[in-house]
Amino acid sequence: AKLLHDYRKILFNSQFLRYTLAFCLIFSGFIAWIAVGPFLVVDIMKASAIQFGIYQALIFGSFAFSAQLLQRLIHRYPVQRIISVGLSIAVIGAGLAMLASWLAMAHFIYFIIGLMIYGAGSGLV
Repeated sequence: AKLLHDYRKILFNSQFLRYTLAFCLIFSGFIAWIAVGPFLVVDIMKASAIQFGIYQALIFGSFAFSAQLLQRLIHRYPVQRIISVGLSIAVIGAGLAMLASWLAMAHFIYFIIGLMIYGAGSGLV
């Protein structure tokens, strides 16, 4: 009975639900990139598998870099502020990637830069 009570408290905690939703939305973008990225880069953009690997390293490297940065920021700033900034950066990066995909696919690097910004923001969440 206590276990069910504790689960109910968690499931109806709005702060927990907000953080969980943000986390899920952030990582759904990564899952989409992992699923569609190889097709997009190699088949559509006619890039090599090596180029795809480089793009992949840049995108996930930006995530890893900001996650390491988070270790330093967590001692200086409130967690809520770091998460808000991270989400803002991720949304800007996703927006830039989306805009680049509509307007500048001939310059695919702009799309990748948008995803790198998205990755950097995600590492702070």
